[in-house]
Amino acid sequence: MVTAALIAGIAGCGTHTTPIEIRDWYDLHAVRENLSGSYVLMSDLDSTIAGYAEQADSAANGGKGWQPIGTSDDPFTGSFDGQGYKINNLYINRPDEELVGLFGYVGEGGVVKNLGVVNANVTGDPVGGLAAENHGTVSSSYFNGNVIGEDSVGGLVGFNTGTISDSYSTGSVTGVDDGIGGWWDRIRAM
Repeated sequence: MVTAALIAGIAGCGTHTTPIEIRDWYDLHAVRENLSGSYVLMSDLDSTIAGYAEQADSAANGGKGWQPIGTSDDPFTGSFDGQGYKINNLYINRPDEELVGLFGYVGEGGVVKNLGVVNANVTGDPVGGLAAENHGTVSSSYFNGNVIGEDSVGGLVGFNTGTISDSYSTGSVTGVDDGIGGWWDRIRAM
């Protein structure tokens, strides 16, 4: 009886009025279990925080590092508020995989805001440091690091049909196709 009440309590969390708190890399990894939930980052995440070695280090996941949140079949449609905190030392090396970034695919209705991703190394195709594809809203966010891919490559977002505001990227972006720099990075360069 107590177990059922606890499970029901957890399932009810993650709304805009009661967002789920992200305190370590395990919590961040768990976002993919409820892609329509509401989340708030409670502090900076870096290599000293629990779960880094298992989730985001260069040795994690067979040397592939972080597994992106959301796919085209199962996009992130929730809300993620970084509250001005940073995700540090993110490592992703998935050159033969699609939709690579902290978020692989932010779907319509999805919101990522007030988040920094810094000192990151991200490789994939399509690829973006914060999100590979954005069809939702990204605001007041930034990326600093290295991004490598073939096409739809961007520092902040690789491919965008959504809304991006008050956001930027710095660092190195390397690609092969005319999508180098991604939509948002090309606009900023004009």
